[in-house]
Amino acid sequence: MSSITTFKGPSMPSAPPATFLSLQELFARHLPGYRRRPQQEHLAQAIELTLTQDLTAHEPMHLLAEAGTGTGKSYAALVAAILASRAGGEDVPRKRFVVATATNALLTQYTKKDLPWLEEVLAEVGIDFTWAPLKGIGNFICLAKMADSPKIENLQALREEIAPDENGQLTHTGDRDDVTTPVDQRREWPLVSASSDECPGRGKCGFAEQCFGLRHKDAAMGADIVATNMAVLLTDTKIARETAGDDGEGPRIHVLLGEYDGLIIDEAHELEDQATSHLGFDIKQGGLLKWADQAMSFLAVHEDVDEQRAGKSFDAHQDVVNAIEALTQPIADQLEHDQTGAIDADFIGYHADRFVALWMALEVLRQRVVKRKIADSSDQEREEAIRNRIITVGRNFLANIKAVMLADPNEMVRWAEMYGNERMTIGKRWMIKAAPIGVGPYLREELWSRYPAVLMSATLSAGTGERRFDYIARRLGLKDTAATLDVGSPFNYRAQALTFHPAADVPAPAGETRGEWETWVAAATLALVRAAGGGALLLYTSRKAMTEAYNVVGGQLRADGYATFVQGGDMSVKEMAERFRADEHSVLFGLRSFMTGMDFPGNTCRLVVVDKLPFAVPSDPIHKARSEAIERQGGNAFADLVVPSMTLTLLQAYGRLIRSVGDSGVVALMDPRLASKGYGRGIVKALPPAPVTTALGDVVGFYKGFQVELPAAA
Repeated sequence: MSSITTFKGPSMPSAPPATFLSLQELFARHLPGYRRRPQQEHLAQAIELTLTQDLTAHEPMHLLAEAGTGTGKSYAALVAAILASRAGGEDVPRKRFVVATATNALLTQYTKKDLPWLEEVLAEVGIDFTWAPLKGIGNFICLAKMADSPKIENLQALREEIAPDENGQLTHTGDRDDVTTPVDQRREWPLVSASSDECPGRGKCGFAEQCFGLRHKDAAMGADIVATNMAVLLTDTKIARETAGDDGEGPRIHVLLGEYDGLIIDEAHELEDQATSHLGFDIKQGGLLKWADQAMSFLAVHEDVDEQRAGKSFDAHQDVVNAIEALTQPIADQLEHDQTGAIDADFIGYHADRFVALWMALEVLRQRVVKRKIADSSDQEREEAIRNRIITVGRNFLANIKAVMLADPNEMVRWAEMYGNERMTIGKRWMIKAAPIGVGPYLREELWSRYPAVLMSATLSAGTGERRFDYIARRLGLKDTAATLDVGSPFNYRAQALTFHPAADVPAPAGETRGEWETWVAAATLALVRAAGGGALLLYTSRKAMTEAYNVVGGQLRADGYATFVQGGDMSVKEMAERFRADEHSVLFGLRSFMTGMDFPGNTCRLVVVDKLPFAVPSDPIHKARSEAIERQGGNAFADLVVPSMTLTLLQAYGRLIRSVGDSGVVALMDPRLASKGYGRGIVKALPPAPVTTALGDVVGFYKGFQVELPAAA
């Protein structure tokens, strides 16, 4: 069992009278088999101290807390936040805290299990609080889009499901998770929902009063505890920054979350990727053309005959199409010249006239929509919603094109990609993408300087020793400002788990020996799965490697009688996970998305295999830009970025294997560089303290303790 590491940080005030520790007897009465966990109590105390800090006398404090799977992070954090919200007494307005997760699975745990249970149990001792979930607008049916009769298979059934009751009251939530009518999530859901880029907002939509998303948001505005995801938190932060004006000195309006007093961010190891995604954007050729066609269709409906004959709207539409096409060949040439498709200052400067022409053409067409009077014979509410959606999307395109042209190359990386394929009717099309090189300065300015915050995860430290939190603190803008805490794990990894990796003399998965390694890893993976009797989660660093393994290794396993599932096939990730849980002998072939946020307790998952070290693709534009930025500042990109990033990823494998004190199994990392390279040996030292072996025979011996009936051969 891992030991608790001393809290590292500035001195803090004493804890409030009501604490997580004082509620232990209450929890024991309501949870059969409840046992006190020192790790959980230590974490709760640190969170209580962070959130109850007197901000009139101190700068906001921040805590980076690593707590292994099974610690009970969610209860520790929620109880601390609930008590902190009431800390001022009855005569003081309650504080509001936002709890944000990276995955919907964990958010569901908070809102469907943890918060309802705490609401009921804490009421017994007079601790009342209010809470609410908050999802992004894209999770709800958009009534404006439904009024536009989207082309989906079960439109009428969906309309009937969400319709008001006999008293005219809306009883349906409109939440995609509550919709029972079959709706294809990939193809049809975008047709009946509005993204944050499409939604014109409360003041510009005729359906706002009935809007499912706005009703959901309003319900969360007054809650003491708001449970949401990082996407909503980051979108709200982005909007608040925009409302503050160009100089950042104006009032920040939190449109989605409302004013709040502190943050708890769970799964915080995902925050950098989430922030990169939500602070970045893309401009798709297809999206531009679709918008231009929608604008033209709207204008055609509402222009009179003489205006249509004059053809000014047609000309404006054609100008947009021509401007889009004018960028196609330069982007294609750039991709041929540079596989990363870098859109650098030289490219922007050389083709500035084309970008300006596109911006101008879009604005001319958008202004025609803005100024167009809706025809009297039209459904005013429906047509106004269409117009406002076109205006909103157009405004976002204009802002993004401007951002691409004016971006500081030291802060933002820009690149081009092609999407689609030649078999599509439209062929391949271009897109321009942009993302921040570093999110730390933004997070520091917009969040950490304003709110006390707790960032927690089972995997925050990358390495060993006193400086093991440096990597995550540096990436998130908390270097030298956050307190750190490692409470360890309640699990006995030395008894519950075994780590396998190949010896140094096994061929390396690179260069001339890659083919030999591929032969070895297929045979070794097959032996591992057979030794475990299935219950295996096989994770691959590329789709190509996964597909080949599914065909070769999976074919032999299927012949042995094992059920196998592969990511990207006919089943969704959710359905695959459910099927895997239901069959203790099944084998799941997946990608990195199965490394985090998945819960496979008990005998369901007793073997996790990772095919090789998860190096970032060197040509990835974001990784390349971040590596260059580190080197410019005198650092070492491999040591400061590549290795710690891989370490955090591999640590997640143990969270898939060991979820309770009754779980046990093997994590097999099939890369001999863990033995042959110094950095590999360093990674092994940073893994949980399970015994380590390079002998397959030790794995077979480990599994002899499992009493599972193996499947019959087919």
